[in-house]
Amino acid sequence: MFIVRGKSDLAGDTEVVRDMPADAIETSNDLLAQGCTQVTIEADGRVYPVAEFALSLIDPRD
Repeated sequence: MFIVRGKSDLAGDTEVVRDMPADAIETSNDLLAQGCTQVTIEADGRVYPVAEFALSLIDPRD
C-alpha cells in the first residue's frame, strides 16, 4: 500500500491510497500538475519525497 499526500494552498490537502508503485508515481505527477506544492509517498513505514521514491524504483542495471 502506498499513500500519496499532496499539499496545496489553494485546494488544501489531498490523500490517495494506491496499491502499486507505478500508480503512486502517476498520482504524484497528477497532484503536482494540479498545483500541489509538496507531494510525498508513504511506503514501508517511511515517507519519501516523490523524486526519492521514483529513484528507488529504477533498476541500476538499466
